[in-house]
Amino acid sequence: MSHYKRSGRWLSILFVVGMLWAATPMPAQAQTTTPDTPLSPIEQIEQMEAEDEANGTIDGRNAPYVVAEVTTLDRQLFLPLLAGGADGVVVTNNAVDMQSAWNAIYWPPDAPPRPSLTPEQQTELEASNAAAEAYVRGLVTGVVSAAGVDAVNVLIRKSASVGDLNTWKEPNDQAHRNYCGPATIQVTIDAQIPKSMVPNIEAVKDRINLLTPGGFRPDSGTTDVAMCRYLWDHYVNVIQLGERYLAQPLTGASQQTLWNQLVRHVDKNYTVPTGAMSGSLKDWGINSRHIVALIGYDASLENGIYPVAMHQIRYTETAGSVAGYNGSEFKIWYSGAGVWYAINQPYVHTQCVLKEGV
Repeated sequence: MSHYKRSGRWLSILFVVGMLWAATPMPAQAQTTTPDTPLSPIEQIEQMEAEDEANGTIDGRNAPYVVAEVTTLDRQLFLPLLAGGADGVVVTNNAVDMQSAWNAIYWPPDAPPRPSLTPEQQTELEASNAAAEAYVRGLVTGVVSAAGVDAVNVLIRKSASVGDLNTWKEPNDQAHRNYCGPATIQVTIDAQIPKSMVPNIEAVKDRINLLTPGGFRPDSGTTDVAMCRYLWDHYVNVIQLGERYLAQPLTGASQQTLWNQLVRHVDKNYTVPTGAMSGSLKDWGINSRHIVALIGYDASLENGIYPVAMHQIRYTETAGSVAGYNGSEFKIWYSGAGVWYAINQPYVHTQCVLKEGV
């Protein structure tokens, strides 16, 4: 349900827009809403998930759950499984001095030395940012074109959440209280492969230290470099899907850059693993360095143009009560401002992001 005021007549049209990347589209889910009690886009996504779970098909979806609401002055169009958008839009990307931000981020004193970004790596990260911005611009163009409306007078509300995700929690005991990194890695790779192929949490922890000696410590958790390096290695050498996540985190990004990346990742059924401070997230009793996976968003694309305005973001919470998490949810919708505040702090502002071209 949109928060915008509408006038004139209403017209609701349901149709499916084909996937614009190599993912298996799912059939449109039956709508159970009534004119008096319409479900919000987020509630529609949760209903689709519940139906897939009840049908035993949630583990093989391979595509995100998406609801897009296009509002004009005199009508409303719903695109229940819209996904994709045109890449290749020419944009100008302002270079970000990532190296200074990289050096300023907290690094545990007993962790392996933080490697410096090479010029090639910084170029690669900037290309990923540009690809995300181009994706968002192309997405808006695609939505407006599919709806057949005037882009100048259109308001787009789009909600999406990664499909094919099972529940992954770190064991709720003292020995595993800092296993949020390995558990978030499990969440991330589960989006592309069946649950049965996801390594167990101890195997993930062991391989983190094999690839990055000292990258995981029971008393301090997983370093950002180790997490991103693990994901790069797993996609290339284990499940052999090719290079996906960059081998170093994106640092010093603006809020809009991260929102662009989140839209790009979720629409392609990938998560954004990120550092955060737990005290700024939902139902935490302590404030400590933490790792979660961003898996969904509810956003407005105002007047059919850039930028993205994030209303809510969905993330996965893998921690238990021993670690300090007092809630019971695994997939959590939270305000966009709240998630940004949890992420945008000096000690944790780091994410693993997809390469350009994925």
